[in-house]
This record gives sequence, C-alpha cells and structure tokens, in this order.
Amino acid sequence: MPEEMTLDRRLEGKVALVTGALLLDGLGREIARSLASAGATLFLSDTPDTADETENVLAYCRKVNPGLKAAVRIADLSERGAAVDVVRACEAEFGRLDILVNNAATRRNTGFGNYSRDDFRLVTEVNIASPFFASQEAFRIMKKQGGGRIIFLGSHYGIVAFDDRALYGLTKASAIFLARAIAEETAQHGIVANAISPGSIDTHRKALFRERDPDYDKKRFAEIPARRFGRKEEIAELALFLAADAPSYLNGQNIKVDGGSTIR
Repeated sequence: MPEEMTLDRRLEGKVALVTGALLLDGLGREIARSLASAGATLFLSDTPDTADETENVLAYCRKVNPGLKAAVRIADLSERGAAVDVVRACEAEFGRLDILVNNAATRRNTGFGNYSRDDFRLVTEVNIASPFFASQEAFRIMKKQGGGRIIFLGSHYGIVAFDDRALYGLTKASAIFLARAIAEETAQHGIVANAISPGSIDTHRKALFRERDPDYDKKRFAEIPARRFGRKEEIAELALFLAADAPSYLNGQNIKVDGGSTIR
C-alpha cells in the first residue's frame, strides 16, 4: 500500500526531540515511534551504553514511517551541559524544534538513609537538571518559532510515596512541577507544557521482578484498580495526543496513566 495512504501526517514538518529514546524496551522508543507514525522528524538522544541499539530503534520507527527523517545524538546527561548541547544539536541538524519529550531518567533505589552524595548528584543531574536546562534551551527556539510543545515524563512515584523510591520520587515530583512552572511563563508565547505520570508499565523491569518472585504480578495487581500493568503504547499514544492534538488550553497539567492506582 502506498505510503501516502497509510501515514498519518499530523506532525509532518515538525521536529521532535526525544531523550532516553534508544532503550529497546523503553518508553522513549515507543514514544519516538508514535511521533514518527504521525510524520514527525525525529532527533533521538540516549546514553553511550545504548548506542548499539540506534539502528534497531530507527528501523522500528521506519516500520510506521518508511520515509522517516531522523538523527541521533549520543550523550551522557549526567554531564553538566550535555542536555543543552543535545537541544542545540537538534536545532543545528534540522533548523527548528517543535516538540521536546523529556523522557530520559535514571534511578538509585535504596532505603532512606543509605543514599550517597554520588547517588544524589547522578539522579538529580539526569532527572532534574537535564530536563530543566533542555526545556530552557527549547524555550529559546520555540519562542522564536512562535510555539511548541514540551512534555515531561513524571511518574506515580512523584505523587505517592513508595519504599526505596525517595530520591527517584523527588525527581519525578520535580518533573510534574516543572510542567506547571514552565506553562505559567511560556503560554503567552504559544508554548504548551504538560507532564505524563505513568504507573506500573509492563517493561523489561517487570520480567526481572517476575524471575525473582512468581507471585509478583498477583501482588502488584491487587494494588491497581485496573488489575493489570499499563502498556508502553498507552503512554506513547498520550504523548502523541499532547504533541499533535491537545488544545493549547490544556497546559501545565499532569496526566496520570496508572490504572487508577493513585486515586486511593
């Protein structure tokens, strides 16, 4: 079937930058594919240890957009200034930036009282400083263009406290707040900022947990009104909606996609 009959063109001519996009079973890859399916040009970034997956991820995105225009920048966002460099590289490559998806994140899970300064520095640099300064640089570009969309990946860990998640939850609460704070200052320039807070999503981490505990699913489902884990595609579909279809009056919000687990 000809490409023009199958490709959604809502984002044709738009450039989307997705951080943390090369992990094979990650949300970033699925979000990138969803944006590609609507005709977006992709600028993908991830850490050096994911570089070998570049061609696999690009091939995955080309399944829904055979004519995909894309570029990749390998960067360690724990290094000061790396996030800004990624945004500038996107502008240099494609001349614009319309959609920024702040997806990259890292974590150190341990009981409170056991975090080191190195843990704190690493997690806050990647999860707070990088999206903050990437968004600030994106604002410069989007303001010049007359508008844009910024999407943060929060988490239910940023809303409800869980054991061994104090540091990660702190950074995800920051992502949720950043969407609100940025929207307050950028809406007048046509720039919309929102956050998505996934609950328990069925990724490779769940497989590891199942190996350790055969009853893992049963225990976790008891905590989720939907009685299942979320699918990566459900997060990606929402990211596409926020990037392409959501009205600009939907701004500064945190949308929870968690099967109802935070309503209690």
